[in-house]
Amino acid sequence: MILLIIGAMVTALLHYYIFYLELVAYGGQAFNRTFGIPESDLPIVRAPFNNLAIYNLAIAVFATFGLFVVLLSGSVFWYGMAMGLLFASLGTALMAGFFLFMSQRNKRRAALIQATPALLGLIGMIIL
Repeated sequence: MILLIIGAMVTALLHYYIFYLELVAYGGQAFNRTFGIPESDLPIVRAPFNNLAIYNLAIAVFATFGLFVVLLSGSVFWYGMAMGLLFASLGTALMAGFFLFMSQRNKRRAALIQATPALLGLIGMIIL
């Protein structure tokens, strides 16, 4: 259970931060340092980044909600629903990290940062 809790918490926190960068801090110093988008391209890529922010927020919210319900629910129904949310959010984060790792050599470190906690959380679900 500890592996699931840590993996889900780190995945959620990471995706809340990515949401913040892609929507709230768009075009700022932290955004530019993280994504390396040239100043001239910022108006062009704003809509895609803002759209991605919503996906990242969904991953974070579902992981958070799923984790809280797993920890606090005494009902088998809600426990099952929460495990489904956790599986979907952690699985999505893992697949996104895997895709990034395979598609962009220069982003492999970021891909591992994204995928590793999700993988650990999924392993925690399996051994639960």
